[in-house]
Parts: sequence; structure tokens; C-alpha cells
Amino acid sequence: MQTKIDRNNIEDIIPLTPMQEGMLFHYTMNPDSTEYHEQISFGLTGDIDVDLLQKAWDFVIRKNEMLRSDYRWKDIDKPVQLILTKHSVCVSYHDLTREKSSIDEIKQADLKSRIDIENETLRITLCKCSENNYTMIISNHHILFDGWSSGIMFQNCLKSMDFLGIK
Repeated sequence: MQTKIDRNNIEDIIPLTPMQEGMLFHYTMNPDSTEYHEQISFGLTGDIDVDLLQKAWDFVIRKNEMLRSDYRWKDIDKPVQLILTKHSVCVSYHDLTREKSSIDEIKQADLKSRIDIENETLRITLCKCSENNYTMIISNHHILFDGWSSGIMFQNCLKSMDFLGIK
């Protein structure tokens, strides 16, 4: 369901690239499809403070307009990408030392849950696997950014995390 956006929270409105239009076509033609759902995970060590990790992601999102994007196509002539002034992503947290879930189960559940490109840019999940060992899972729809951009975005996030004392 499309969330109404406050006009004051729109920084820019840009047309989709031909590649994005193609991905949107596939997205709208099969509502059950998870095609173009990208997921990456990597390990982190140390005593991770979830609040600090949230602040690191908030900083990265503030600095990267692509991460503040929503997409609109219903009831308009040409689909557009809305660059929002303010946008946040809630880091979800699983303590696997206390839960019966596994990393693979969490990843599979994430992959089965379709990314809603009208309302969310990406999903971030932090899983505590053991004392001082974590896995961060980052999911997005490929319409948001390509592989080249993901490397830049992850470097920015890691720099922010390092700045905040997260290793």
C-alpha cells in the first residue's frame, strides 16, 4: 500500500532510467515475485551497540539520496523516483543466542518478503550469533542501486560505523 508523502519531505522528483523502468515493469507484472531482490550479508565482530549502528545507517542515508528514494507509478503518466528530504530505515535485531532461528532462516524469510519500493528503500537486519560475533543482512530492490553503487554505499556505512566505534 502506497504511503502518502508530505510535500515538504520531497527534495527532488526524477524520471526513471530505462533500466529502472524495465525493473518496474517486472515488479508490477508479478506481485508475488522477489525478482531483483538483492541481499548481502557479512560478519561484524565486537560488542555492537544497535543504537550506534542505527545512527551510522541514519548518517549514511542522510548523505546518499538514492537511499532516500521511493518510487511512484500509480495514477501518473510516467513513473518517477522521489528523493525524500528525510527518510530512515529501522535496523531490526535478532539475538540468536536466545532465539531458535538461524541466519539462514532469517535470510530466507527476508527473501520471501517482497521489498515494497513504494515505501521502503532497504532493509537492515543485525543478528547476534555469539558473544562479539554478528551478521548484518542488507536487502534492497535492484531498482534502488546497482552493484557499483552498493560498494560505495557499504564503504560509507563501514566508515560511519568505524567512526562510531563499531568494528
